[in-house]
Amino acid sequence: MIMMIDWWIIEKSIEDWLAAEDEKRLQAWLKESPEHARFYEQVKRAKEQGFPKADYAAWREAFVRRLQQRRRKRQMRQWRVWGSVAAVLVLGIAGGWWAWQRQQVVEAPQPVRLAYQEPDRNRVHLITATGEVLNFSSATEADTLRIDGKAVIRHEKGLVYGTQDSCATQDTTERMNEIYIPRGAEFNLVLGDGSHIWLNSDSRLRYPSSFYGKERHVELSGEAFFEISRNEEMPFVVRANGVEVTVLGTEFNVNARSEEEIQTTLVTGKVEVNLADKSSVSLKPGEMASANVPGGTMKAEKVNVQRYIAWRYGRFSFENATMEEMMDELSLWYDVTVEFQNEHLKGERFTGSLQRSESIMDILKKIERTTYAHFEMRGNQIIVGE
Repeated sequence: MIMMIDWWIIEKSIEDWLAAEDEKRLQAWLKESPEHARFYEQVKRAKEQGFPKADYAAWREAFVRRLQQRRRKRQMRQWRVWGSVAAVLVLGIAGGWWAWQRQQVVEAPQPVRLAYQEPDRNRVHLITATGEVLNFSSATEADTLRIDGKAVIRHEKGLVYGTQDSCATQDTTERMNEIYIPRGAEFNLVLGDGSHIWLNSDSRLRYPSSFYGKERHVELSGEAFFEISRNEEMPFVVRANGVEVTVLGTEFNVNARSEEEIQTTLVTGKVEVNLADKSSVSLKPGEMASANVPGGTMKAEKVNVQRYIAWRYGRFSFENATMEEMMDELSLWYDVTVEFQNEHLKGERFTGSLQRSESIMDILKKIERTTYAHFEMRGNQIIVGE
């Protein structure tokens, strides 16, 4: 049987950025046929010599088309084998089935296919500092509300708090609101100091209606993107599962979905990330801090920032991501569950940028074209098979 390999493995190998497991797959593919080795060398030479982008893209498309044709042929061969077996079985049981069928009076019930239900992208659950419970959805009309005594404008995708009066009487007690964004939704807040916060699916934020004292602080669970108004006399602090991110005014993303790796990615400005007084790092634009709370360790590294903030701009960005990692992200946004029929499929890898505005079926079809996976939707569940 001819071995198949994905184009991205060839490209990443030429760029000297390939995981050990994928390197083994590449070497096995190269050894399988002299034609494979010649093709690889041609691509490598073309890449090094600056092959025209349009021609290179056409070359890649031709390779992907051949890959898809081989997969279809493999599936057809499997169907032929099973078809031959089925034909023998049918000849043996056809007579008995026909006799049984004639005795049936009631028709057999048809299986019911549940349709996928698109989530309400703007549903939000808010508990105010005074204990009032407010639920918003896409059907909620724009309005001016009073939350904890403050004027707040409610629009389709967020809340805008009125500008904070710096001369207002300071409260001696901390009054925190708590907002929860469920799976399949997103929301944004403009706080009284002018700071703008975007909240991703399945995220929770505790914040005051007004900031007083020596610092502005909020508490995050999940993921959020921050654009913080500069105030050198009152730093902005994000607390997330034992990690503190301190800024004066900047743009950054915090992903606190897992205690094992809380990620802070800096876009502009400067931030300081502290881990429970055990360690701290200062980040520069384009760097990410990964904090392991149970282990008490933290590291900083240069990253492709767009990969970590793409959700804020309505995109998925996958860079050599495993199928399991992709399904985790898709399940949050489309509010679905995922079932893998084979464990090895979790390790399938994909690189690409996709729009979050696309339907779940369109997203899955695009992933299917460049991986070995096949997807089936059963209501709000994705079945991942071959």
